[in-house]
Amino acid sequence: MAEITQQALETSQREEFELARHLYVTALEKLRPDLLYLAPRNLYRGPVEAEALPDLFADDINFREAQRIPKTRVRLFKEGRRPTPTVDGILDNAFLEVGTHVQMRENREGRQATTATDVYVVRDEKDLYLFFNCNEPKMEKLRTEHAERDSGVWSDDCIEVFIDRSGDEVRYAHFIVSAADVRYDSRNDIGVEWNPEYETAVLREAESWSAELRIPFEELGGAPERGETWRMNFCRVRKTAGTEVNAWSAPM
Repeated sequence: MAEITQQALETSQREEFELARHLYVTALEKLRPDLLYLAPRNLYRGPVEAEALPDLFADDINFREAQRIPKTRVRLFKEGRRPTPTVDGILDNAFLEVGTHVQMRENREGRQATTATDVYVVRDEKDLYLFFNCNEPKMEKLRTEHAERDSGVWSDDCIEVFIDRSGDEVRYAHFIVSAADVRYDSRNDIGVEWNPEYETAVLREAESWSAELRIPFEELGGAPERGETWRMNFCRVRKTAGTEVNAWSAPM
């Protein structure tokens, strides 16, 4: 019997997996498209249909473009063909199919981030859903020193969300979730005494960690009205190699 090298075996297994994935998803698409949501995450890769966002840091002088507030559309997800995202730290098909997808840059000089951070945003009639996928080659060095809500979570490995519905910087909400799923939440006109009700989940894997949030619109003054524009920003604080802060929009 001829010897089979480990590399050849792995290649064969990958090819078999890709064939199985193709057949499985194709069968679902043709026979039961209403059940596509049952395909596991590692089998089904639905398209992200958000508009491509401009790279605000590219060929920029003095960060004039980076300091402009970028705009994107967060699509309304109607439950039916796909279920509402489950807040468990796993990237649901709803994010992949209709979510808005943004990537972060180093927030001071606009450099490519040392490790990638992807953010997906989707909404339904009642809630705003956010998913952060934080690549991390040094998982063993994650800093998670704070264990109580509204403590100094920002000094740990964490993600941050800023939401300013009015756009006047008077009542913006600030959410932080650490890699240990410890929360910080405040509103700048109230402070940390503001304690909204919302869901979070964190999942750690071999070379990444993810954070997922479901924030009810009622905690933010109600669902978006037609034609309304909200100001938002997303950040990640990485502590495994010094301190690196990444963001979608360059903080002013």
